[in-house]
Amino acid sequence: MCRQLRAAAIACALFYALTPSFAQAPRGTLLVSHSGESSVGFYDAATGKSLAALATGRGPHEITVSRDSSTAYIAISGAGPSGAPGNTITVVDLKRRAVKATFTLADCRQPHDTRISRDGRRLWVACAPAQATLELDARTGDALRTLKTNLDGGWFVEATPDGRKLYVPHLEGKAISVVDVESGAARALYSGSTQFGIAIAPDGREVWVSDRDRQQLSIIDTATDTITAGVMLDPPPQGQSAFARLRFTPDGRSVAVVRGAQMMLIDARKRAIAWTLDLPHAGKVLTISPDGRFAAVSHPGADRVSIIDLSARSVLSTLATGKAPDGVAWLR
Repeated sequence: MCRQLRAAAIACALFYALTPSFAQAPRGTLLVSHSGESSVGFYDAATGKSLAALATGRGPHEITVSRDSSTAYIAISGAGPSGAPGNTITVVDLKRRAVKATFTLADCRQPHDTRISRDGRRLWVACAPAQATLELDARTGDALRTLKTNLDGGWFVEATPDGRKLYVPHLEGKAISVVDVESGAARALYSGSTQFGIAIAPDGREVWVSDRDRQQLSIIDTATDTITAGVMLDPPPQGQSAFARLRFTPDGRSVAVVRGAQMMLIDARKRAIAWTLDLPHAGKVLTISPDGRFAAVSHPGADRVSIIDLSARSVLSTLATGKAPDGVAWLR
């Protein structure tokens, strides 16, 4: 009888350990910008339940979260190419789930992406129409400097962990710029093809950039600012976007890539695609959970966000959001 009870207990423990609904439940909260309705929403990552919604300016896009997870910065781009451009950053207090401040940018139209320094003091804002990245005081929104690249299409920005260098991929300008933050000097370290998504390794040693024209990911050594390797991508399915977004997992071992209705996970050491997954809708922005086990992908055309189980290589769930979800961040 005792043996039977022990066997039943072991079987029960194995069931709970191996059943995805228990072992693979994501934790935390998703912050999603709704570019179609001028708001950001908080969602429970496990259940998809809407927890709160906050009004922003028109056209919220990319989201950056401070290192201490207390504050989020959302670039307000405006009504798009045919409408009035935005020129603000919405600052959100994540503990209170409230808008903390609105930074008005005097020298920037259509801000699209931001990065926060590790000490939380400086905020860098990608301002493509101005051919520059703005440096702001992250607490007050005061403009500190304008870091010019003198190239068109710098919609994204990435920063090294020490805050000494910025990397800017240029869509229309067809180049990658590196900016020395202290001196303000910028140079194009690669040119000739359309550059788009960008991500930096957690240790700051590599920056990966998606090259739309060559259908590859270029890998930059940040010590030498040279492209040392690349990962070729298969052509996207017919009718799907060739523009890729990418993010490192927290351990730096993998790079998640979203392009059209496909997601890829790349082994960062082997420089090779580990697997490819079909998504339920065309994806745009992605984020990785703090524990590195899940990814979230926004689907603007479907008003939904998908949760991807990276270990199981499957779509765990797809939750309903506000209109045209764009930027997405995974909060602790």
